[in-house]
Amino acid sequence: MIDHILTSEVVCPYCGHVHTDSWELPDYDDSFECYECGKKFYYGREVEVTYSSHKLKPDGKPDYYDEIPDEEETDENDETDSV
Repeated sequence: MIDHILTSEVVCPYCGHVHTDSWELPDYDDSFECYECGKKFYYGREVEVTYSSHKLKPDGKPDYYDEIPDEEETDENDETDSV
């Protein structure tokens, strides 16, 4: 059985050829001809978009800077955890 559903590249459902650099293909197409076997098939692109929003502090910086530890703090925590 050919794995052609939800793959990272377009895969021909007939011969299994993996079409590398699928991101260069149009977002949609009526039909697509396999470079390997020459059969036509349809492909679809699944895209997931997520967003994050953060309040601004009085200094105008997003408050997520407070959520990201400094490298020094991370190093100190790593040393403490291993003791």
